Amino acid sequence: MPQYTPMRENTASGWGSRAKALHWLIAMMILVEVPVGFIMAYTYGASFEDDNMLALHNLMAQIHITNGFCILVLVLYRLSWRFRNPTPALPAALQAYQKWLARLTHATLYGLLILMPLSGWAANSVLGDTERFGVTELWFFAWDILPPILPQLPLEHRFGYGFFATIHRYALYTGGVVLALHVIAALWHHSLRRDNILLRMWPAGRLEQGRER
Repeated sequence: MPQYTPMRENTASGWGSRAKALHWLIAMMILVEVPVGFIMAYTYGASFEDDNMLALHNLMAQIHITNGFCILVLVLYRLSWRFRNPTPALPAALQAYQKWLARLTHATLYGLLILMPLSGWAANSVLGDTERFGVTELWFFAWDILPPILPQLPLEHRFGYGFFATIHRYALYTGGVVLALHVIAALWHHSLRRDNILLRMWPAGRLEQGRER
């Protein structure tokens, strides 16, 4: 039977416990972030007319913005950890184009996980407070304390709210496609190739035995 040995540091053959913890924590936070964001957007208009809807909208905004900021911090930390640790090698039997696609997928996911929170943060920063949309909060949990990262601009400005909101939206759609490909690839490795790609990122620990084909 394969034996699993927890390890903190990455090695040439497996991910360390810190990399795994960050991977699965960020994955769970994304599972919260996306539906909460849709609820926040859906309740926005109704929040101007219904106090109950306003309370729900504000709660969703607090969760979405706080969670997005925390994802950004964790992704940057995970990247710094990855640069300071070895990256487990891909199975030698993979074709060169397959290895290239795997690296491209990971790089794209990292880029989008930075772009999405930054574009959302920028969108709220440039919008500011307006008579039409009311007060713009940059929540950190229940407090409006996150600093804007860009100066306020008129709503009709070419680099105003609409510009960054569009980036945010299309980054989400692109991220959904790339994430789906990432999951499909992991299942393909596990179910068809039967190598250790998925198992070595599994929370149980590092797979010490077994071939990578």
